Parts: sequence; structure tokens; C-alpha cells
Amino acid sequence: MTVETPLPYIDYEPWDEEVDLAQILSELANLVRDHVYLEREEAMAVVLWVVMTWIHDGLQVAPFLNVTSATKRCGKTTLLEILKSVTFHSILSSGGISSGGLARTIRLARPTLILDEVDTYLKRNPDLRGVINGSQRRSGAVLIRCAAKNYEPEFIDTWCPKVLSGIGELPDTVLDRCITIRMRRRPATHPLKSCTISLSNSLIGNSPVLQKTLLSRLRS
Repeated sequence: MTVETPLPYIDYEPWDEEVDLAQILSELANLVRDHVYLEREEAMAVVLWVVMTWIHDGLQVAPFLNVTSATKRCGKTTLLEILKSVTFHSILSSGGISSGGLARTIRLARPTLILDEVDTYLKRNPDLRGVINGSQRRSGAVLIRCAAKNYEPEFIDTWCPKVLSGIGELPDTVLDRCITIRMRRRPATHPLKSCTISLSNSLIGNSPVLQKTLLSRLRS
């Protein structure tokens, strides 16, 4: 028996008024810098990548976002929760993923795929690296597999925005396809806002203003 899996994101309606992109960028940059320690230029790079996820289907080439640090407790998880809250159709995975699982998730949901802890599995998985590398360009974002029932070739689209996060450096071929954000521990003199519940809930679910005026405007 096949069980339908509900898609793990909310599909927002486009904003019904003219959108001020500069204002959206400023709001997003402030949101990021309120919660993680980044320079303004780094925060704006993240924000521009976020906006790209909402127009990704119209692009032919799209860089991945690499969120990395030399050590733990630098804010990577917090930044990923923010990205999950504001990117298009986001899915966050922290437990690893196979090349087939990645391709089938993309075929089902067309998400922004946020992969955490990639330092624990990507370097030793050449098949997955190949699928990710090929999916930076739309023309090559296809995984070819033999169908289990009749052994006919099956062509699976792997085109979607991807965040790759972990400690240390990515393999060279993957890193070359990324915009890299190097996280650092915040100085004691630089306070940040904190949340008692997950950011995806506190920033979006409990905030009708953000939910309606930010994500709906991005949808536009």
C-alpha cells in the first residue's frame, strides 16, 4: 500500500500589492544579523541567495550556499533554521541523504534542500557528490537510473536550490560551485537575539506580519 507523504512546507500566496525589493532585502538582512554573527556583506550575500530560491526555476545556473565553520557553536544551526523559514519550499535534513533519496525528494517537492552535517558523509560518497555537482547547471541536473520493474532508464530531475552545511571544507569540486559563508563565534561584546523555541516557529509561525508581508512578497 502506498502512503501519501504531505509536503513539509507552506505554499504562500503572492503579495497583492507592488513589492519593494530593497525593503525586503533590508528586512531579511536585519533578521539574519539579529540572530547570527555575520558582517553586513555576508548577511547580504545570504539574503540575495534566499531571494534566488524564489526565482530558481527561471535560471539556468545557480550556485549552492555553503555554510561552514572551523569549529562548532558558531551559529550554523541557527542560520539554517532562518534559511528554512524564508527560502522557497524548504526542507531541512540533518541525517544524511543518498543520491537516490536526493533526486526523489526533488522530484516530489521541488524544494530548497538544506543539507546539514555534510562533513559526516559527503566526502566518502562519490555518487552523491556527482549528483550534487551536476545539479548546479540546469542542463546537467539529471540522474539516470534503471527502473526496478522493467530495467528501462529513468530520468530524474535534480534541479533545485541547495544549502550544504558542516564543519570544515567541502570537496574541491563541490566548493567550486558554492557561495561560501564562513561562520565565526560571536565576540562577547556582540549580543544576539535568542529564541526559546525553534526559529522556524518563532519567526514565522507566530508572526503573521512576517508570514504575510515577507514570504508572500518574496513569492511575488
